[in-house]
Amino acid sequence: MPRLLPAIAATSVAAVLLSLSACSNAAPTDPASSAQQPMPREPKTSGSTTSSPSVTASADPTTSPGSSGQGDGSFPASKILTGSVAGFTLEEVEETNSEPLTKLSHPYYFEEHQLDPAACEATGIEKLVVGSQAQTEHEIVTVALGSDVMSPERHQQYAKKCAEVNGTVDGYPVLLNIEKQKVPDIEGAGDVVATMTDHGIPGSEGDAGYKSYVITGNVGTTNVVAYTTTTFDGNDAGVEASFDTVVAVFKAQVDKLRG
Repeated sequence: MPRLLPAIAATSVAAVLLSLSACSNAAPTDPASSAQQPMPREPKTSGSTTSSPSVTASADPTTSPGSSGQGDGSFPASKILTGSVAGFTLEEVEETNSEPLTKLSHPYYFEEHQLDPAACEATGIEKLVVGSQAQTEHEIVTVALGSDVMSPERHQQYAKKCAEVNGTVDGYPVLLNIEKQKVPDIEGAGDVVATMTDHGIPGSEGDAGYKSYVITGNVGTTNVVAYTTTTFDGNDAGVEASFDTVVAVFKAQVDKLRG
């Protein structure tokens, strides 16, 4: 909620307004795109100050989601999964607008990209509020909580319309194949949708790309998202991201919310 200014003298108010007006001409800085091959990106540190799409912006952290599950609510950090899980040590992502969480809603937001269909630059997962991440030599995992229970339905639509996507990322040609995956029953989670994205390179023999997995579902009015992909070193070593990993992380987050 906006905070009210304390009562001050009229002359002081005028001075403050003049000062703010003088600063208002500064234009916001757009996120800089990186010139890298379209390979899995190492996560940015949680101190990143790059702006993210508005769909991931969080509200006052003391507020809870509305009864519809689609409000601007937030979640206490105690609800996010941290610590040792499935061979990873998850740590909280301090800023919602950093790359780890933004990547779940807009996978190529921090890179120059042109995709066909163009709408496939967004997964449909929105209003993520808190998250955590871990990385080993070969694999990266991320989990996040959001306030939009329609995210799984839109993510399912994304998988249908984006079964095959052509385009470029940082000037390199890419060919994405997105497929739904079957998820085992997870007690307490509803509307669960899982996808695998094969990030290929046109004209290759099929072994030049890498895979990533996303699972999203709802626990009551809280949206849960889990993601895994390979690191640069993992890709070089021929190690694929594991669907079992993303299932285990998703289930652990659901259990923590319910516990």
